Amino acid sequence: MKRLYEKVGIINSKNIYNIERDSLQKIGISFRKTDYIKDFAQKVFLGEFNIEAIHNMPDEDIIKELSSLKGIGVWTAEMIMIFCLKRPDVLSFTDLAIIRGMKMLYNLESVDKNIFLEYSKLYSPYGTVASLYLWAISANNGYAK
Repeated sequence: MKRLYEKVGIINSKNIYNIERDSLQKIGISFRKTDYIKDFAQKVFLGEFNIEAIHNMPDEDIIKELSSLKGIGVWTAEMIMIFCLKRPDVLSFTDLAIIRGMKMLYNLESVDKNIFLEYSKLYSPYGTVASLYLWAISANNGYAK
């Protein structure tokens, strides 16, 4: 982040749009990620993507909108919902650590989509809090510190 600040000053769509691809990549970002960042900045700068509108969308629509962008899939959209948009009920089936934590917590051999959905009902409307705990369980091999 420090290198990005030094390169563009204020981090906004206009400054990212205007920086040369090679210059952005040289701060330590892969070319693929650079292209994703440039594409996103262009869409926001040119008004093709309304970043402010996602704040008021239902979770499913946020995932759809963000996943339409290059380099953003369902998991990334869910992490944006948790850490940037502060959504309270996000539990990601595509997050391996969450699945591992769930398996450890409930002593399960595997977690398919149906099992996941059944357990996720227990956590709603606080799936995001459950995500944090499941990550901790997974990271600590099932033992709380």
